[in-house]
Amino acid sequence: YEAAREAFAEVFMHDPDCAMAQWGIAMSHYHGLWNSGDMNAGRAAWNKGEETAAANKKTTAREKAYIDAIGEIYREDGKDKYAHAQAFEKKMGELQASYPDDTEAAIFHALTLDITAPKTDKTFANQQKCAEILEPIFAKQPMHPGVAHYLIHCYDNPALADKGLTAARAYAAIAPA
Repeated sequence: YEAAREAFAEVFMHDPDCAMAQWGIAMSHYHGLWNSGDMNAGRAAWNKGEETAAANKKTTAREKAYIDAIGEIYREDGKDKYAHAQAFEKKMGELQASYPDDTEAAIFHALTLDITAPKTDKTFANQQKCAEILEPIFAKQPMHPGVAHYLIHCYDNPALADKGLTAARAYAAIAPA
């Protein structure tokens, strides 16, 4: 997370009109799988991203949709973290549907499905939806570290673990450290 945050901060330093750099910083503060992260710093980055997007007429509708989606995590409206995660998942699903060729939108949508998977669901419906999104992308982009990593998370339970072996082996080669 720290390396990503530094990279996005450097982009913003060189291009202060790049709202997506602030989106990246906000994403780097969100640790949904572990229910941790720096909410205040993430919220500040999201706010800066919204301001930057509003001020820059070159910010695309898709970029605004990404910024709006992460905003669901950082909104201060009295709802709990799970409700915010569900709203984020919904927005990422809409983004994926609106931009079907955007594999990154699909990848992040898959991750949000895993994050919002109910702990009591023994059918692992969300995790299976996560994998259904990621497996075709993994077949086309077998060296994409995010896809392999998130597939491992999708399959991270005894009932599905054997399905994650290919992704785990690939990830060991992609990111051995």
